[in-house]
Amino acid sequence: MIEAFERGATQRLVELEGMLLAQRKLLVQLAAGSDRRADLSSWLAERGAFQGNDEDPGLVPDEAFALQAAIAEEFRRLSEALAAEPG
Repeated sequence: MIEAFERGATQRLVELEGMLLAQRKLLVQLAAGSDRRADLSSWLAERGAFQGNDEDPGLVPDEAFALQAAIAEEFRRLSEALAAEPG
């Protein structure tokens, strides 16, 4: 029973990752074709550098910090993908 749950959870994670990747690709295409591409690129770059100055790097991050770091990482990935997109 636990194995079935783990397989189901793993499958769901794969589905979520696929959905996220598809959305990232769509966002990059929309931003690349926008007349505000430079503004969007700057906005993403600013948010792609999370400043967690209050955190001790040796500690395990709490959930709020981890969420903010994940958001910043996604903005960084979007920024890099947009920079690599011709246009």
